Amino acid sequence: MWAATNCLIIDNKSSTFMSLKLLHISDIHFKCHKDNTYLDLDKNIQNEIEFDLKELHNKVGAVDAILIGGDIAFSGQDEQYAIADEWIKKICNLIGCSQENVLTVPGNHDVDRTKICPMLKDVHTSFKKLKQRNDIDTKLASYLTNDSSSVSLLKTFDNYSSFAQKYGSIPKKGNLLYWEKDFSIGNDILRIRGVNSAIVSNEMDDENLSKLILGSHQSQFIRGEGVINLILCHHPPQWLTDGENVNRDLLARASILLYGHKHAIDVTKVNETLVLSAGAMQPSRNELGWDPRYNLIELETEQNNTHKLLHVKIWKRVWDQKKSQKFIPDYGPGGSEFEEHRLQYEVLAKTQITVPKERLPQAEKIDNEIELIDISTPNPMRKLTYMFLSLPYHKKLTVAVKLELIEDSDKDLTEAQRYQSYFRRAEERGILSSLWDLTVSMLSEKPETENPFK
Repeated sequence: MWAATNCLIIDNKSSTFMSLKLLHISDIHFKCHKDNTYLDLDKNIQNEIEFDLKELHNKVGAVDAILIGGDIAFSGQDEQYAIADEWIKKICNLIGCSQENVLTVPGNHDVDRTKICPMLKDVHTSFKKLKQRNDIDTKLASYLTNDSSSVSLLKTFDNYSSFAQKYGSIPKKGNLLYWEKDFSIGNDILRIRGVNSAIVSNEMDDENLSKLILGSHQSQFIRGEGVINLILCHHPPQWLTDGENVNRDLLARASILLYGHKHAIDVTKVNETLVLSAGAMQPSRNELGWDPRYNLIELETEQNNTHKLLHVKIWKRVWDQKKSQKFIPDYGPGGSEFEEHRLQYEVLAKTQITVPKERLPQAEKIDNEIELIDISTPNPMRKLTYMFLSLPYHKKLTVAVKLELIEDSDKDLTEAQRYQSYFRRAEERGILSSLWDLTVSMLSEKPETENPFK
């Protein structure tokens, strides 16, 4: 039961809790109608989800982060991501979420199929023919550890990566497959891993005849002290050749699995893991049971001397096509606007550690390679990255030239890799303050935040 003192009562013992609210949407499928916007039948859906989000915001308060489970674009084109960017900015303002606190993973519609040449299609086919997981892992490693072959294999995601980089949703150097972010929750950490299930996606994708791959590199991970794991992935395991292995790995380590692609909301509890499909925000109208959906997830840790529980509330929203033509609750048991689950999670025995920053939870040893997104104390580098990468290309280039961040070695890098190099050099040279000021001078909407690097 909930106590008036903002404490949770379990077995007659009280403990404080902290809440983390996540908006989970997937399969947005933004198209570019250019001058024929009146032909965009999804405009009404977008408008109504905005009204619905306002109502949810009034009920539950500000949302801390937005998780987009893939298929942001319809065919992986730059202009589609530009439209998505504007809409994401709008809904961030509606729900009180910082624009840089958006996390995304790619789906099959984020693949730019115009970049699939006959040679790359043969590579995809060779991957899809593999049946044994060890063979998938070996072949994937051989491609990704070679600079030339890794660029070729992943070039279909160039447009997606340019979009996702401003949100910090691309892998760091040395890891080309997944990203990880940490959020403080109570005295522990919610670690979100975003994986890429569309690596070999093309027009032949089929749940039975032409499956995709994920690989052990993405589905296996090491337990951490005080860490609750959440996985964000576009394709559910039945779409993957190594799906059984993936499912086993994730159920053994993660408390929450969030999937897209499957255009229906489905919540299943498997032991102490919650498996949730987002449903499609803008599904194809050719599908049977066309029902736009999305959901809001609230997480709270419940703790005392004997319990470690993750309390999950899910507000499932569905488009009411037959009557009101707006989003309404997909009611849970007993007619509640949300459904609730309690998951017991394992916490390793605490050891004596040195906490690098005072604002980090005292019980947690944070991996310095994983970015901590602290809702109460925004990361200035994350804000700077978002602002800089939101600039038009010519303005980004102007900033880089003025600060002398460009070097000859950049010519063979992808666009995303070049920008990573610019930030690394600015940090090494101690000119992040200048980078902030010059970036802000180029923005049409100035941030309220003062330069944190001065």
